[in-house]
Amino acid sequence: MPLGCVGELLIQGSTLARGYLKDPEKTKASFIDPPNWASDGSSRVYKTGDLVKQAADGSYHFVGRKDNQVKVSQATILSISPSPLSAPH
Repeated sequence: MPLGCVGELLIQGSTLARGYLKDPEKTKASFIDPPNWASDGSSRVYKTGDLVKQAADGSYHFVGRKDNQVKVSQATILSISPSPLSAPH
């Protein structure tokens, strides 16, 4: 992917988890076979859901999420739905 383009962050390596405990559907969606460009021979790749873009210096900048998850103090809050703030009456 060209520098500056947004894409999903993938993680791979020998210490990667095997999947989600007792959740084969979520495991199948998040733990995928390595893409053709992956060259380290790892058998698993984890799709984080984080959207990032790579800078010219090689660093990655967080852009957002593919879903509506938000982490607060290391706790994941699921399905945040966008809604306008309303003033008290």
